Amino acid sequence: MNIFNLKNNYLYKNIFKQTEFLVYCLLSFFVPFLIGHPQILIGSLVNFFLIRTAQYFDAKYVLAIVFLPSLGVYSTGILFSNLTTHLLYFIPFIWISNLLFIYIYKQEVIFKKNNPYLSSIKTSFAKAGLLFLVAVIFVFAFNFSQIFLLTMGVIQLITAIIGSFLSSAIYVLENKNVKKI
Repeated sequence: MNIFNLKNNYLYKNIFKQTEFLVYCLLSFFVPFLIGHPQILIGSLVNFFLIRTAQYFDAKYVLAIVFLPSLGVYSTGILFSNLTTHLLYFIPFIWISNLLFIYIYKQEVIFKKNNPYLSSIKTSFAKAGLLFLVAVIFVFAFNFSQIFLLTMGVIQLITAIIGSFLSSAIYVLENKNVKKI
């Protein structure tokens, strides 16, 4: 093996992969600080990073990318202004929904080789459905603001679909043997 042949060099590939994952983590945390608004853009980027992680990284990488985005959003305090403290109650459910999002997508596309676009829709509904259910409980049982029904329902669904479709489109281009529509 030629150590200067970087394309096939294990060390080079591993360093590149680690760096790529680090960039996804940093961006998923700092996107709310760097962009601020609109939530559609921030959420779409975060969901893009979540699905890219599902596509190219082992399970050991998942937890960091699951936790960091919601911590970044909470730290900025800009999405919900005076209701940001209420977001704290949603964070464990956001983590669970992110795990669900990655897990279902990985099962559907990576292991079962299903259509990535149809799988994006399925995983987006699972993620948004869970968060919407939690929001309904919080709004009606604990008198949270009804804004959470929109942000944890429709907006989550839209951003999950946009992010996962974008990631899937790139994935299909990178892997010509993936099933297409």
